[in-house]
Amino acid sequence: MENSNFKFDETKFGVEMEIPLGLIDADPGQPRKNKPLEHIEQLGRDIEFNGQKYAVDVRKNPDADGRFLLVNGECRYLAHKNNEMLARKGTILAKVRNYVGKNPHEIYVEQIADNENRLNLGTLESIQAYGTAVSMGASVYELSRATGKNGKTIEADLQILRLPKDMLEMVDTGKMPKVIAREIASFETDHQMVKAWEWARNAKGAKNMQAKIDAYRAEIGQKKVDELWIPTAKEKKAMPDEVKKAGEFFDKLQKTIVDFKNSPYANGKGGFMLTARRKKLDIIEDVAQSMIKEGEKILGLTRAYRARDKHAVVS
Repeated sequence: MENSNFKFDETKFGVEMEIPLGLIDADPGQPRKNKPLEHIEQLGRDIEFNGQKYAVDVRKNPDADGRFLLVNGECRYLAHKNNEMLARKGTILAKVRNYVGKNPHEIYVEQIADNENRLNLGTLESIQAYGTAVSMGASVYELSRATGKNGKTIEADLQILRLPKDMLEMVDTGKMPKVIAREIASFETDHQMVKAWEWARNAKGAKNMQAKIDAYRAEIGQKKVDELWIPTAKEKKAMPDEVKKAGEFFDKLQKTIVDFKNSPYANGKGGFMLTARRKKLDIIEDVAQSMIKEGEKILGLTRAYRARDKHAVVS
C-alpha cells in the first residue's frame, strides 16, 4: 500500500488495521534502548512464517500531519523493517490509539509496562526508565500499578540511580548484583559508596558481599556514634526535656507524612494540588527538595544508631 493512499478514519481508533510502515515514526524516547539484533531477526522470521499475533500501538504524530508515532511494539516494528519479505509487504498490523488528554508520563509508563511484559528491559535500562517516568511526573504508585511490581521494590531500585556512573555500568553488566547496588546506594556520599564496593567486591556471592558492606557500615557508623551520640555533661543534664520535645516533634512529623502518603494527592492526583497552588510552584519544588535532603539526614542518623546498637558498646 502506498503511503499517499492511506487515510485514517477517526472513527476507527482502537481498531486493528494495516498501516504503511513508511507512515510510522519510531519514538526516540522509548524506554527500551537495547534492541538485540538476534531477537529482532528471530521475531521477523516468526512473523513471516506464522503471522503477526499482536498489533503494534501507534498514535497520531503531533509534529507531522498524516503520520503516526509508535507507542508500543518497537521490536515488532523493527522486525518488519529488517525482514526482507515483511519490508516488501510494506504494512504492519496496528491500532491507532487515542491519547487525547493523556499526560506524556502516562504514555511513557504504559510503554515501560508493555516492554517489561514482552521482552524484559535490561536491569539498568528498567531502572533508568522508572527514573525518567518519575522525572516526567509519574508516581511510584502508577509505575507499580502498570508493571505489577511492588512499590517498595521500585523505590529501592530508583535509589540505585544515585550510584556513580562506573558503578551503574557494573549493575548493567551484572558485575554488581542489584541487591548489592541497592545497599551501596543507601550510603550518603560517593566516597562512601566507592569504599563500600571496595570492601565487598572480592567477596563471593551476594550474601558475603552483604556481610562486608555491613562491616563497613559498622565502621563508619561507629564514627558517627562517637560524633553524634556522646553528649557533653551540660547536654546530659538537659536531655530529658530535649528527648520529650524531640519525641513530640517526631510524632507530629510522622502524622503529617502519613496523612500525605495516604491522600489521593500522593497517589495520582498530585496535579490538583499543583493547580491549587500554581503560583507557588517554585516553593513546592523547594519543599520537595528539602524533604529529600532532610529525609537523607534522618536516614543517616538511624543507620548510625542501628550500627551502634548492633556493633558497638557505648558507655
